[in-house]
Amino acid sequence: RADYALPLVDLKALKNFIRTSLQKTKILNNQLYWDYSSGQGVMSAQSAAFMLYALARYDQPDLKTENLVFKNHQQLPIFGKALLAAAMSIGKVTMPLRTQRAAFLIDQLINSLEIDACLLRL
Repeated sequence: RADYALPLVDLKALKNFIRTSLQKTKILNNQLYWDYSSGQGVMSAQSAAFMLYALARYDQPDLKTENLVFKNHQQLPIFGKALLAAAMSIGKVTMPLRTQRAAFLIDQLINSLEIDACLLRL
């Protein structure tokens, strides 16, 4: 939540662009790809997680792509897993499977933390 004005952007067009991009996403050889009329290109799993998060903030999650990205969550770096977990945790669409998957990703994030013993004070 910024304390500055954003330039005039057609947010509806931006949201539609993100949704269209995600709808054209598929998996080939364990990589995310999007398919445009101009050809195929590789989409990072983290980029897809960010787009899913953006749509979830508008209460318009893309459950199909969310499922696709979660199935390939091993490709996600830590920040991508955090974005995907956030996308699954916010919004009005609540389903037990989404909640379980978000909790799984959060557990992975917690388990990946390294705590420096020198920083701990008892």
